[in-house]
Amino acid sequence: MHQFTQKDFDLSSLVLRVALGAYFIIAGLAQIVNYAGFAGNISGYAIVSYIPYAGVQGVVSALFPWIELTLGLLLVLGLATTISALLAALISFMFTVVNGFIEGASIARDVLFIAVSLALMLMGGGGYSLDHRVRGKGKRIGNQKK
Repeated sequence: MHQFTQKDFDLSSLVLRVALGAYFIIAGLAQIVNYAGFAGNISGYAIVSYIPYAGVQGVVSALFPWIELTLGLLLVLGLATTISALLAALISFMFTVVNGFIEGASIARDVLFIAVSLALMLMGGGGYSLDHRVRGKGKRIGNQKK
């Protein structure tokens, strides 16, 4: 049986970070490029319609693509991985609830994103992350030192 090594852990974290981060980068860029269409779509979501002031709804609509893009970049780079993964899980959960109950859309993708985000939150950025390089931070399995 294969022993799970620190290198396996670090590579697993890298793959999960890049896959999830790439999704958020692509989603953010697509919304920035087609902002008018995105702003029209997001205004229909229940979560934004609960915001009492129209001006605040506009601010949320304007900032959201940039938040997704920034979050994706942080995940790919492995910087502030635990916090970035938590935010990714919260955003995915928000869209799971909104899409699942309003549009009846398939929520499988968002549930998968929540699971990956929570795994990254627990794992940290791993050895191939800026968290590890800059702060020497990153979860290590056992008491292994690199």
